[in-house]
Amino acid sequence: MSTCGRQKAEYLKKALRSVLGQENVDLELIVCNDNAPAEHTEYLHRLAESDERVRIIENRESRGLAHALNLCIGMAEGKYLARMDDDDVCAPSRLRTQLAWLEAHPDYAYAGCNAGLMDEEGVWGHRKLPEEPGKKDFLRYLPFIHPAVMFRREIFEEQEGYRTGTRRGEDYELFMRLFASGYRGCNIQEELFFYREDRDSYQRRELGSRLDEVRIRYGGFKKLGILLPWGWLYVPRPLAAACVPGSLVCGAKRIYHSAAARIRKRKGLAAGEI
Repeated sequence: MSTCGRQKAEYLKKALRSVLGQENVDLELIVCNDNAPAEHTEYLHRLAESDERVRIIENRESRGLAHALNLCIGMAEGKYLARMDDDDVCAPSRLRTQLAWLEAHPDYAYAGCNAGLMDEEGVWGHRKLPEEPGKKDFLRYLPFIHPAVMFRREIFEEQEGYRTGTRRGEDYELFMRLFASGYRGCNIQEELFFYREDRDSYQRRELGSRLDEVRIRYGGFKKLGILLPWGWLYVPRPLAAACVPGSLVCGAKRIYHSAAARIRKRKGLAAGEI
């Protein structure tokens, strides 16, 4: 995990507690303090003093998420590496379930999961991901939730970690590079993670970040062999998204998930009656 303090300190505390409260798993929690404010820093050090599983990296010169995560990977001692963001929440069985799945499926390099979508008021939607994403699943969006994935450690050593130098999109680049190199992943069809998507998540991103994602899409699609004939149409998608107000995107998503929940409820009632 890396934290630079953009999120509320309370979100960070919930995220950390959800990791340390994992069921039946031997873990170390490595947090890169990426020049976070005093409130976040003080809490991290109190936590490390009270729980020997917590290890803190002090990074006074922020160089982006990819660099911070590479620092964490360099300190990690475990056989598996699980990602986590500083404002999300793990279900208590997340790591245990992913660990057991990877142990039972040695041909897979990483395992994600489905997720609940939450804000400050609680869970408002559910995101179901493709169980075994193929290369065409990368066209519209990343078919994994990056902070909800557990990886085999050796793939980071073989692939030399995250690519630095981009303002956003290090996760998209990593997963496309892994897929192009022959590594396969799966999304466990259980909701083991709660991903924060509140109204602040839809604030306009800087043009530079969107241009970075355009470049990442172009390079990744080319490596995957999906740039032609129609993949190039998806390359400028981040720029097109910039033209849509964040409030409209947020509202549309909530309407969609509300309708989906009603449909699931009706189907559940119907199945029960049958």
